[in-house]
Parts: sequence; structure tokens; C-alpha cells
Amino acid sequence: MNWGSTGINVPPLRPQVRPSLFGDNVPSRDITTAGRISAISPDLKNPTVTFVKVAGQVVARVPFVEVDRLGLRVGATWSSMLAKTCEQVWMTYESRETCIKLMAVREHTSVQLVAKLKSKGVNHEVASRVVEDLKKEGVVNDERAAEAIAHSEGKKGSSATKVKARLRSAGAGAEVALKADKKQAKEAAQKLVEKLDGRLAKTTKWRRVMSGLARRGFDEDTARAATRSLLGAEPE
Repeated sequence: MNWGSTGINVPPLRPQVRPSLFGDNVPSRDITTAGRISAISPDLKNPTVTFVKVAGQVVARVPFVEVDRLGLRVGATWSSMLAKTCEQVWMTYESRETCIKLMAVREHTSVQLVAKLKSKGVNHEVASRVVEDLKKEGVVNDERAAEAIAHSEGKKGSSATKVKARLRSAGAGAEVALKADKKQAKEAAQKLVEKLDGRLAKTTKWRRVMSGLARRGFDEDTARAATRSLLGAEPE
């Protein structure tokens, strides 16, 4: 039959083209161009980051090392579920980078880091997981952070009471805070001993160091332990 003689315009058959591995995908009958990944491109400013594009538009950023695990490739279907997964992966990546940058400036406790991330819009679950992973890697160490806080306050001449308040606000646990307190007391005692006349009797030295630590706000047991570590057993 000659279709041209009927006067009816018959559309030509659509050629069947397979998706290219590295180029833009030709849409199928059920999925539009907006539903397929058209390109996966590196971020020229940061080679560890990859852009995911659909119809030439960037729809997500993900760490390069996560591309294969996420099943991202040109021609793959771009779904809302995959978009959400990529968003979570990117949030984790950015949160980790933020923590590392903060730690490069000064020590932070895990509580401080979680609070910092949440202030930037990161949900609590992701923030906690990222910080916990960094603790396991040894990047974050609450005891080390507490000692840094105590040392910093000690250099400023802050009282033990103020240091303890700072440690509480930083989220340092009771055991960690106690260790930091003892270390600060020993540092303070060392400075007091260095100022003493070496000819003084041991009893006098003990009394003056204990008095100095008491004025700084250290409790008697902590002050006694710090003094003993430097001057030996308490004189009779």
C-alpha cells in the first residue's frame, strides 16, 4: 500500500540508539532526558569532588571515591531516591571537611563539633556519625581537647572554677574534666615551685604551694596530689 497517496502524514520511526557510556543519553519511551544522568564531571577546583549532571545541569555533587559505590554512570536513571542518597553522602563529606578545618585551628571536643555542624544546618544524625568516625580515627580526642582548654585558661590566669565551667560548656565528661583539672593543677604547682627560694624548708614550700593552688580554686585533694608530685610526700 502506498501511504503517500492517502494524504496522511505518517511520522518516521524513531531510531533505536543505545546510551553512550560517556556522552549524553538518548531518552527512552518512558524516561525523559531529565531522568537520566547525562554526564559525570570532575570539579576542576577540587579533584576529589564530582559533579553529576542531568540534561546538562548539575543536580548533585559527590566525593569522587563514592561514584562507583553509588552506581553513578552516564545513562543511569536519576531518581529522587538516588538524589536523596547523594545529598546525604555530600552532607557527610562536607561535615567531615568542616570538622577537619576546625581541628586544624584548635582542638575541639566532640560536643563542640556536633554543635558547630548543627549550626550549619547538618542534622544531628549525620553530625554525630561524622564526629564519632573522627573519634575512632583519632582526629577528635575529648581528653586532648579538654587539656588544651585547661592549658589555655591556665595561661590566662583563670581560676580552676572558671576552667571547670569552660570544660562543662565544651561538653567534656566528668572523667575527662577531672584529668584536665589534675593536669592544670600540676602545671600551676610547677610555676609556684619555680618561684620559691630553694633554701626554704620543705614544710614552708608545701604550705606556700598549697595556699597558691587554693587561691586558684583547686580543691584540697587535687592541690595536695599536685604538690606531692613535685615536692614529694607531705612533711609531718
